[in-house]
Amino acid sequence: MERNATNRHHAALSNQAYGSLDNTLEVEKLNVLLRQPLSPSKQVQTILDFLALTQRPINSTDLSFLQDLYCSSRDHEVTQSGIPEPMLRQFLLQQFSLQQKHYHNAYKTTGFKVIEYKGRAIGRLYIEVTNDGIHLLDITLLREYRKQGVGCFLISQLIRQADKQQCRISLYVQSQNPALKFYQRLGFNIVGSKQDYFSMEYRFEQAAEY
Repeated sequence: MERNATNRHHAALSNQAYGSLDNTLEVEKLNVLLRQPLSPSKQVQTILDFLALTQRPINSTDLSFLQDLYCSSRDHEVTQSGIPEPMLRQFLLQQFSLQQKHYHNAYKTTGFKVIEYKGRAIGRLYIEVTNDGIHLLDITLLREYRKQGVGCFLISQLIRQADKQQCRISLYVQSQNPALKFYQRLGFNIVGSKQDYFSMEYRFEQAAEY
């Protein structure tokens, strides 16, 4: 009897948490996307953690964070290339600058956001919204926030936005990038390829299968 009461309490908290946030995942979808069933207590904790995620426009004070974030996403990959340690960060910062220049020249930056968790910057989400839909340019998280369901949650929010607006989401991913399977699991399909990159899309009409 006590266990049933506890489960009902957790379920009520889950409903309350979801009811207070627009465009949220249903618990069943969250279970599927995280590849493991969540107990009622874990559901509540996960939802409350996601409620603490916010996004804000990038500003000039974010440069140092964005540099560190970029380096943390590439350091292991580049270390394997044999670049001497003293030159590694300098090389990565040069790559970051080139990437930023390209993004600012090629895309509208109004969709460039810093992701925060309880007020702390933990990642970046770069999108461009056009008449053709939503283009996902980049999503990067600090290492300690990866594989925690955060990226899955944020992209699923974009999917719900696309479903609401009846538009597509497009992105590019390297063919050997482990994120390829992650995007496929979220309902993205490969629609083309160029050199070492796949072009992927999520389309509104796929929503029934999602």
